[in-house]
Formats: sequence, C-alpha cells, structure tokens
Amino acid sequence: MKLSAYFMAVVASTASSAWAACTETPPWVQCANLPHERQLECYDAASQRYLAEQHATQPAAEEATSSFDWKLDRMWPEGNEIERSKALAGLLLQYKRNYLMIDSVYAPAAAPGSPNPANNVTAADQFTSSETKLQASVKARLPVTWPWGDSIWVAYTQQSHWQSFNGGESRPFRETDYGPEIIFLSHRFGDDVPALGRFTPRLANFAFVHQSNGQSLPRSRSWNRLTAELGSEYRFDTDDDRRFTMLVKPWWRVSRGDKNDDNPDIVKYLGHGEVSLNYWQDRTQYALLLRERAVQLDWSFPLWIKSLNSADLHLQYFNGYGHSLIDYNHKLHSFGVGISLPY
Repeated sequence: MKLSAYFMAVVASTASSAWAACTETPPWVQCANLPHERQLECYDAASQRYLAEQHATQPAAEEATSSFDWKLDRMWPEGNEIERSKALAGLLLQYKRNYLMIDSVYAPAAAPGSPNPANNVTAADQFTSSETKLQASVKARLPVTWPWGDSIWVAYTQQSHWQSFNGGESRPFRETDYGPEIIFLSHRFGDDVPALGRFTPRLANFAFVHQSNGQSLPRSRSWNRLTAELGSEYRFDTDDDRRFTMLVKPWWRVSRGDKNDDNPDIVKYLGHGEVSLNYWQDRTQYALLLRERAVQLDWSFPLWIKSLNSADLHLQYFNGYGHSLIDYNHKLHSFGVGISLPY
C-alpha cells in the first residue's frame, strides 16, 4: 500500500508539472503586453534564453565532434558522409587521379622482355615517343556491416598508353593495365588517436590488388599483391586552405611460383611499397610518389577557362621502372601535360 501510494503521488506530481508547462504563458506572449519601447529588449532576451536551453539539451557526443575538415576524411568518407562527397556518378568516388594527357616517353621498350622465355618479345615494334595517356580510377563503399565498425570498398584503376600520333602503325594502344582491388578493412581514426608530431593518423587500409595488362604471350604481364596503407595528415592550424597528407603503403606479392609467371622478378623493379606525399593549397595540388626505383611528380591547378572550371591543368613527370606493366623492368622517363579531375 505504501509503494502504491508513493507511485500515485509521483504520477500526480509529474502530471501537474506537465500541465503547468503547457499552460504557462510563453515569454514572447508576455513581451507583447509590455509598453512598445520595451518589447524589442524583451524579445531579444527571450531569444537568448531559448538558444541557451537548446544548446544545453544537445547530446554530449555532438559537442565533442571535431570541426576540423580533414582532407583524408573527405577522400575516404564514412557511410553518412558519402552523399556529401564529390561523387563521379551515384556513389562512385574518385580513387586515384583521373586524367587525360599528352605524354612524351623516352623511350618505351620496343621489345619487352622477362626472365621467363615465353614472355620475351622478339620482333621490335615501331613506337613513337609521343602518346596519349589516360587513367580512370573509381571506388565504391559496399553496403556491408563489418563487425568492428569498419568498411569494405571495391576499387578499379585503368591506365592506357595510346599511340594516338602513330599513324604509320594504325595508332595502337601500346599498353593498358587493369587494376581491380578489394579494400576489405578500411578504418578511419577518430580525433582521440595520438598525433605523430604534427601528423595525425586518419586511416588504415588493407587490400588485395590484382594488376594485369590483359594481353596474350609474349606480352602478358600480371601480378597480385596484399597491401597495407597508413594515411596521416599534417594539421595547419593557421590556414584552413592548406592540406598535407602522407600515405605509406607496403605490399607483399602473392607469387605464383611456377613456370607460367609472366614476370618473376617484378618485385626487384617495383619494390616492396611506395610513399605518397600530397600538398594542397586550395585546388592546387603538388604530389610526390616514391618507390624503390622510381619517382613521379604531379602538379595540378584550376584552369582559368570558366567552361572548364571543373577540371585542372595537370603536369606529370616520371623517372624509373614501372611506368606501365610492360615496362616494369625497363627504365624510362616521361613528361605529360593534360587535364585531370580534382579531389
């Protein structure tokens, strides 16, 4: 009986308070009853009280959310952020740079070879040093629930080297490399991760990558890799328009280990990983890609033509091995100029 009486008293008190709140005259109605010269001051005070009450009732997690706009977060958005990202089509996002450029190559392998005798080209091709280089690269997040709250992505990169100025040889595609991959554990770090100096870790990716040129013997080249990637970003506290990112990606080749291996010594030339450094000032981007036996420099900035404002002018220099799969063991250097899509 005592417990029942207590419960009824609580219910009655709650109902009384709710009724009082519903019947209480709102502050702005009270302001209307004041003299005209005091109404504006009253309305302003009521508005300030209302905003303060709304702020006090917001969840603590929302207040703790970082307001810093990380570049790597934009490049690898979480599920609820994809709609606000720059999608190429639907939910497809840009992965590596997408570009079209005139490339001057000195000089592509006329008769590509390999330690595997079946992959040695005997008849030399008549290639010109000028060609068109195209790269298309997209990624998409799969709608899969991962036990640890991370995400799974699929990505595809295609790079073609087209002898578009070589009319004497019917303008062939000298090489096209296909690179599907599945990034089966993509994790974005929160702001609670300790910084490495001024660099803050933002993501970790683990992937299976296949790359091949789709050609028959003796020009066939292919390999599979397991990769890990750690992305960190340097925080410029004084300028929100500048971004500097560092991506470190080691890999391990999944070797076939048989007589059908197109390129058994590919790791000797392409190494065991790469480091990518990127600096942005607004839309202008400077990029440096380093491998054990190759270096690539990229510089892109907005075009001054209004009708092409969605594209950047792009300059690229490459020196070393691995310009393409067919040139994996052939050292060359190239310089290209064209247009690309900005991040």
